Amino acid sequence: MQNIISQIPYDQTLKDRWTFHWGNERYSSQKVYKLAFAGLEVPRTFQWIWKSKCVPRIMFFALLLAVDRLNTKTMLRRHHYNTQAGLFCVLCRNNSEEDIDHLFFACPFATNCWNRLNIHWNLNLDFHQRVNQACENF
Repeated sequence: MQNIISQIPYDQTLKDRWTFHWGNERYSSQKVYKLAFAGLEVPRTFQWIWKSKCVPRIMFFALLLAVDRLNTKTMLRRHHYNTQAGLFCVLCRNNSEEDIDHLFFACPFATNCWNRLNIHWNLNLDFHQRVNQACENF
């Protein structure tokens, strides 16, 4: 804030006039929002999700997947819910804990589904880098 104020020229002969940083006297919540989040770098994954032409509930599901908020067994355990079938994935017999990475990318069932679409995931990358690489390769 001090840097912004120091850049404003000061003239003693002029009367005071209230203006916003974007240059006019009208308040706009959109302008405040853009000013507040101007320097924030958002992963491209979120832009792809919200600019897609799919049904809103699928966009919302993809957003939950991207921010690790799907109710997998691991998430339910963190919130102290009782998972009667245990924590292991029900789609495979690997005794792997059911989290987002396993359920959507590493599970043999999911891998088989992705292979049919000719999409191969690099499991060494984090979610956003993994999606970016898959988009480039697909």
